[in-house]
Amino acid sequence: MDPSQPGPIHILNLPQEVLVNIFLCFNARERLEVARTCTVFRHIIHRDPDVLRNLDFTPNGWVTQLKEIKTYFVSEYRMPHIRKVNISNATCMKPGRMLNRTVGRALNLVDVNVHGIIFENVGILASFLAPLLQLRRLVVDWPEPDEDVYRTIDVIGGPLGRLNYLGVRLSVYNTNLLPAVRCSCSELVEFRIVELTRQERDDILDIPWAEERPNRLQKLRIVQAQGWKACTTMKSNIFHMIPDLHQWTDFQAIGSAVAFKGFYLEKNVEICPVLVRTRIPHEAPYHHFPDVIPIVWSVLSESLLEQVIRMNHEDVPLEFCCLRRTGLGASANASNWPFILNIKEAKRLLKDPEYPITFLYLDHQIDPYCDAHLVVSAFPSLTDLILIRMITANEIREAEHRSRLPLRRSLIRRVPGVPFGFVDDPMGNTDGSFKLLVENTPLLRDLTIYYSRVPEEPDPDFWDLSALNYIPEWRHLTALRLAFVPTIDGIIFLSIGRQCPNLEIVVLVGLAQASNTTTYVTNLSIMLRQCSKIKQFSLEEEDVTEAMYPVMPGEEPDSFQSLELFDALACNVKLEMVHVSLYERGIELFDLVVAMENLLKVCTRLNILKYLNVYIGNNPSDANYVINELCRIRNEVRRPELQFAINYGVCYARPDAEPIVEPRLPDIIFEECPRILTKS
Repeated sequence: MDPSQPGPIHILNLPQEVLVNIFLCFNARERLEVARTCTVFRHIIHRDPDVLRNLDFTPNGWVTQLKEIKTYFVSEYRMPHIRKVNISNATCMKPGRMLNRTVGRALNLVDVNVHGIIFENVGILASFLAPLLQLRRLVVDWPEPDEDVYRTIDVIGGPLGRLNYLGVRLSVYNTNLLPAVRCSCSELVEFRIVELTRQERDDILDIPWAEERPNRLQKLRIVQAQGWKACTTMKSNIFHMIPDLHQWTDFQAIGSAVAFKGFYLEKNVEICPVLVRTRIPHEAPYHHFPDVIPIVWSVLSESLLEQVIRMNHEDVPLEFCCLRRTGLGASANASNWPFILNIKEAKRLLKDPEYPITFLYLDHQIDPYCDAHLVVSAFPSLTDLILIRMITANEIREAEHRSRLPLRRSLIRRVPGVPFGFVDDPMGNTDGSFKLLVENTPLLRDLTIYYSRVPEEPDPDFWDLSALNYIPEWRHLTALRLAFVPTIDGIIFLSIGRQCPNLEIVVLVGLAQASNTTTYVTNLSIMLRQCSKIKQFSLEEEDVTEAMYPVMPGEEPDSFQSLELFDALACNVKLEMVHVSLYERGIELFDLVVAMENLLKVCTRLNILKYLNVYIGNNPSDANYVINELCRIRNEVRRPELQFAINYGVCYARPDAEPIVEPRLPDIIFEECPRILTKS
């Protein structure tokens, strides 16, 4: 088509500024494919400073080829414009000469992410960082060898001293990282650590701190860690190295990775004067006891929420049954923390009590007479809700609460300058707390309901199953995660499919009852056909690892109908991830492969497929057959980024099958709360 002819606007007629904005939406690999289509695109992608500024080879960094990286770093013209590079998990790139002669030549780099590239020692890492004099942000896997602390400081102290952001993944609990950071990072503002691997021994490592050298962490404001022993060993070491502890606030009681997997510390947090008393002083967990044990501050989520509610609402009840953790000793028992907030939102709330939070984690037993609906009504902007131990209908609890004064349907917000007039809006006879909770959160997008399988938890027989029928009233849901909820025959999925057409994420763990599996999967399949926008689907049957016996002669196979499930999933053309873990006897492998092949050919965006079936695990040759067929399909559909795992939890030899490469995180990610539920 001639661009000069009248008619529809040709893409080459668009201004270069518009084309640049379009190309900025692609990752670095995709831009190279576009550049091959015409000379104009090639000129913009390889010469425009704005396009060259940020080279991101994620997601799916493991499919990056070395020639794709080299393309950007062979020209002396391009390299001065490159300021940010992300080659996370690019397994083609090796540290040392290869890395130094590609990414290391862009001397104006400010931000580098080489997470997933394993450096053999500190010296090789320092040789890469030394020429990058403008580097301010670094995400890296710290070298495994535990080298001498003083040598480490001397070798890498210069490059670390220029950083204001450092994200580190430790594959070994190293003793030279923290002293090097303490003695070198004079400009460091944010320090984040992730994925500490468990060691063979559990004793506390004795870190040589090089105390005779000055502590340079005067500008440090944020420290976050997540992983093994993060809240014990790592936290005590962090407290040992940061100065002015009395100026720091510990947000672990707010909910960093559900308090046990990590912590978040920040210095000089802004707090509204009215909310200052929501902070609680406590002793820092020191292993090397000083003469005077330092004090840090903790913010209690329940105290913060209750104080904000009383500031912004009229005629608030004297107490809430789900806001019981108050007082100086309240932070001692982390297993009894009913509320968890998003840390970023908690900081905003401390500064501005009227800030509309969007995330709430509630671990509380919601019976028909609970007041949880009143608490959530104070935050009508909630879009993300996690509910634990919920929806009970125990007759004993009902009898205990019948004598209570009737609760209102929602709290009344205080309006400045308007006198309060009493409003009588009590709960009706048919109003349960969960029903009103649904009504009071009309903007909810992401819902997680998780029943914790702990002996002290209430029996599932006492669940108010009728209350589950109100879930579809959240008509704007885009993510639904249910774990160990007694859905019986899955009839609830029919109404969810009709009323929640925008679902994109569905995670189901241990929901089916043994006597209703066929009906359960049938109803679930109907929902999957109605919700045609699903991008991520995960299904785990609770007892998948227990039934290992074969089908006896004359016995009907207890099929979980995975073929029907794959057929229904094929209606979701935007599907990106499928994880199915179940037990199905008597399945024909040929039919299973045909169903998977149809799914992969219809859903062109599907890049992760995980399937676990214990029955296949009885015979390694069966699993090898499925793996080899998926390798063939991957080549046929020409999707090298497709990753799959078959019976990934069962150990057996696969001499003839292509090794499974599990995808790794594209970046260092810190989860506030568990998003994908698993039985572990």
